[in-house]
Amino acid sequence: MDHEANKPDQGEFEQLTGQLADLGRMFEKTNRQIVDYLAHRDARRGESGPSLGDTSELAGLLRELGEKLDRAGSAAAPVSVPASGTPAGLSASQMAEHLAPVLEKLGVLDQQNTALYQTMEQLRSHIDGGVQSLAELLVPQPEQEASSSVGGDWITAVLGPELAAHDASRHLLEGVLAGDGAAQGLAGQLLVFRSAPLERLPQLLKDVGEAFYRWHSKSVPGNDPFEEALANYVQRSCENAGIYNSIELVHPGERFDAARHNAASRGVEIIQVFGWIVLRDNGKVYTKAAVEVR
Repeated sequence: MDHEANKPDQGEFEQLTGQLADLGRMFEKTNRQIVDYLAHRDARRGESGPSLGDTSELAGLLRELGEKLDRAGSAAAPVSVPASGTPAGLSASQMAEHLAPVLEKLGVLDQQNTALYQTMEQLRSHIDGGVQSLAELLVPQPEQEASSSVGGDWITAVLGPELAAHDASRHLLEGVLAGDGAAQGLAGQLLVFRSAPLERLPQLLKDVGEAFYRWHSKSVPGNDPFEEALANYVQRSCENAGIYNSIELVHPGERFDAARHNAASRGVEIIQVFGWIVLRDNGKVYTKAAVEVR
């Protein structure tokens, strides 16, 4: 009788033993999942890629584990099952409550690591961009052409603001920089005129005119725009200084007048102009215009 009575107890014991074995295997699998997760997370800290914070599989294992522990607890007294990384002697619900926050914290930490990695990448990008910009600033710039390195201030100092604004002033400057003697002569005469004492200005009117025609010859009728601008400029400069000499332009095709023109040969018609006529304040000729005749 005693032997028969013990059979149900033996069956219940074997059933409990099987359940505990299942629990042990589930604990082992859960711990292995956690260890693998931590190792994987640590290995990817220096790499880019999607977050590894997906713990759904572990959460499912814990729920299944809790259910089996509850069933085992209803069949027998609470059983102490030690597991790596978890305290012994916990009930099923306590063990699930203990492990679930751990997994949740692991996911949060992984998200924080990912955010930190992205922030570091942005910072490194900003630093790289700043270093590149600094390097570009430190690279020596190629020397500019002479025509652009000597600019508007130089032209204004030589020609004055009025003539410097004229389109032909650039052509004159290019000739000076290219070593054209006629262009350099005109620029030099203008510098002399702008810096000369007042008593010399009437005579310098003749010199400026002849310097202009050496640079820009005149062999066809009509006034050149820069010729007119130059004549008006030097005449107005004299007027501003209280000197009232005036300038009269000469044109090819005009009849030669010995009282107003100078020529190296005989002729009746002017074919090329080498200077302009400077008049006194009373309209009489002060200096004659040098011309070529035929």
